[in-house]
Amino acid sequence: MIMNMRRFLFIFWSLILSTSTFSQVLFEGTVNENLLKGRVKQIEEFIARFNNEEDWEGKKGNICTDTLYRKKYIRTLFDQSCYRKANGELTPLAEKFIHEVVKNNYQIHFTDSTWSAQVDCKATIGGRQTNIKLYLRTEKVAPFEYIWVISNYETPLLPTTLKAPRPYLSPTEHEIGFIGLLALSDGYKNTTRLFPSQTKTDRLSGLAFLIQNGMFKVKEITNVRFHFHNIPGYAFTIKRIERKNSYNTGWLITNLNSL
Repeated sequence: MIMNMRRFLFIFWSLILSTSTFSQVLFEGTVNENLLKGRVKQIEEFIARFNNEEDWEGKKGNICTDTLYRKKYIRTLFDQSCYRKANGELTPLAEKFIHEVVKNNYQIHFTDSTWSAQVDCKATIGGRQTNIKLYLRTEKVAPFEYIWVISNYETPLLPTTLKAPRPYLSPTEHEIGFIGLLALSDGYKNTTRLFPSQTKTDRLSGLAFLIQNGMFKVKEITNVRFHFHNIPGYAFTIKRIERKNSYNTGWLITNLNSL
């Protein structure tokens, strides 16, 4: 049952996308097609543009093998407010990243195991309100079939490290009838010393239990971002950027680190 819960499909797209998403490309009820074409509207579109598999017109296929053209295209995937200098050029870090991607023809794919989603939520756990960060990754469940699964989480109500007292059964318990077992009714949260050291405690099991018993409820999704570790020597994050009257909107690279 717990493994089934780990394959829990966390459907959040319908909760975070709304008609207001495209408000900046509407003028008196008429869509500005040029701004809409420039906007990176979906994650799939970001991946396709990054890989040089789709142009602004939505044309599929390897649209151009010219490396200069691909560099120009990837530049449009950076958040200009973070990575464009006053003279219009991208920062040296961004340019070096683009150079390495194009030089080695690096690609990113939905099926990669090296990217993840971070979903910031407002939720209730056992009736108590809290903020929680859910980390998700893709998992293959059948040939050509993938789902999103929760791989980790962060919330103050369910701390990563358990600081509660750890009960244990002393080496003399056999002499006193194992009366130490009576103390287990005190509700200790950390029971790792009660089981063999080889026993692995999966903290996701606790979250699965809460979900199964209706004790965990997501009330609002406040932010979504995606972390990529697909490119050797680099890690980058994309999030949805909204700004008016600009081609530089949608899912863009907002953070880039050299490893």
